[in-house]
Amino acid sequence: MRIISAKTLLSGIALAATYMISGTAAAQSDQVTFHKDIEPILQRSCQNCHREGGAGPMPLISYDQVAPFAGLIEYKTALRDRAGAMPPWYMEKDIGIQAYKDDPSLTDEELALISTWARSGTPKGDVSDAPEALVFNDSLKLRIQPVDATH
Repeated sequence: MRIISAKTLLSGIALAATYMISGTAAAQSDQVTFHKDIEPILQRSCQNCHREGGAGPMPLISYDQVAPFAGLIEYKTALRDRAGAMPPWYMEKDIGIQAYKDDPSLTDEELALISTWARSGTPKGDVSDAPEALVFNDSLKLRIQPVDATH
């Protein structure tokens, strides 16, 4: 039986700790975060309706607006082509025309990112990873004028 010296034992522990720390750092860099992964999806597929003055029931622009709804977002996006799905885009994925301008539908990869983010505690991430905020053109909104029934 070989006796391990304290120096060898401490060296082994230090080496293991180094691997654990570097592995944790690598895992954190691969972590799904709001600014890096989720915000671009929301900008492309959700924010046109889910914003102040939009048709959606709540804005999904900032982290503070989105994080409380992470579980609901995961659920509603996973519905895909069933009633209540978000985004509401009911196109058959294997029939007919498949390429549409401004298609808001989510890919399998985007759905997986949303699910991972929601289930991992909704990490915010580094604000420097955030895409530039969208600017919406509301000049094209339908404006209903009062009817002049006096004539």
